[in-house]
Amino acid sequence: MLGLDYVHGIKVWIEWRLRWGCDRKEVKMAVTLAL
Repeated sequence: MLGLDYVHGIKVWIEWRLRWGCDRKEVKMAVTLAL
């Protein structure tokens, strides 16, 4: 189960990065909230 969750997390991160990665401000905000 942990492995599947890990792979799902990577897929979500890649999709999010492709969608919002071009906006540095959004990325910085997300990283700040994540930390």
